[in-house]
Amino acid sequence: MDGTLVDNFIAIYKAYSFAAETLGLEVLSYDALKNAVGGGLSVTLSKLMDKKYVEPMLDLYYPYFSEHMFDGAFLLPGVRDILEKLQSLNVRMAVFTNKIGKHSREICTHFGIDKYFELNLGVGDTPFRKPQEAFTQYLLNQLGLPPESCCLIGDSPFDIDAGKSGNLDVYCVSTGSHTLDQLMLHHPKNVYPDMNALSADLLE
Repeated sequence: MDGTLVDNFIAIYKAYSFAAETLGLEVLSYDALKNAVGGGLSVTLSKLMDKKYVEPMLDLYYPYFSEHMFDGAFLLPGVRDILEKLQSLNVRMAVFTNKIGKHSREICTHFGIDKYFELNLGVGDTPFRKPQEAFTQYLLNQLGLPPESCCLIGDSPFDIDAGKSGNLDVYCVSTGSHTLDQLMLHHPKNVYPDMNALSADLLE
């Protein structure tokens, strides 16, 4: 979701800033927060602050984010085109994210891309999160598909590890929190600058 299909970082940063200011904590820069994103919000916050503040931050963050989640959000380059192309090829698709599942589904509906996905699975929908093998296996079980018939497209090392845990080929785009070079260190199948480049290589 974030960094692969949608850029939602403005709303994420606004909600983070609100929570930090409310608690009287230092507000880190936009870039510092974006560079730490991955693994879900609790993981991100644990990288940035004393763990005793994580739960109070989450309690403030989520209500604010729910009210402002569309602020500054946009579909990333090539996303709608590749979804339409894959649908025309009868490729089955699902969203597999460490974003709260409810928020992921609302954002897909907001941008009109929910129609492409038969499943939109996020944090809170199961006890698991990426890169736990159980989360990847749950997704495959819900789709009723063997791993050799699937691949995972993501933008972070968490995505790469989640795919590998389920024996999926993983392709990455560097439109999220990690650069092409950072992603290549984790040895996905390939990395592309954006969805347009991925589509041109794999589908054309």
